[in-house]
Amino acid sequence: MKEEKEGFSTAISLYDSSIDLAPKLAKIPTNVQERWAAKANDYKKKHIVSSLPFTAFVEFIGDQTTIRNDPCLRTAPTSNVESHPDVLDFVPNNFYVDDGLTLQSSPDDVVNLVKRTQIDFAKCGLRLHK
Repeated sequence: MKEEKEGFSTAISLYDSSIDLAPKLAKIPTNVQERWAAKANDYKKKHIVSSLPFTAFVEFIGDQTTIRNDPCLRTAPTSNVESHPDVLDFVPNNFYVDDGLTLQSSPDDVVNLVKRTQIDFAKCGLRLHK
């Protein structure tokens, strides 16, 4: 068991340089990259190191995920695109990755709601295929 743990630690330590972390950073939004840069700088000063352990990045991403998914910390949506009012309610409250289930008075109402959602998504450059 100890050998497995050491092997895992060795594999994870490969990400401990900024070069190996760069491709992962490129995939996250710019504002989060900037927060990471500030956090990394503080970490380096506090611990007097030249590079950060990958676990510090994992912890940072975990914190960001918690913040982004906390309903108490949600910010008001900002968009210049006009949307159907029922779509604005449907997407944050009833739209899940795999279903989009919602109660409507008839099956036609559900189909129409999904079609309006597709139209509104398309205005933002997203393609919804349900």
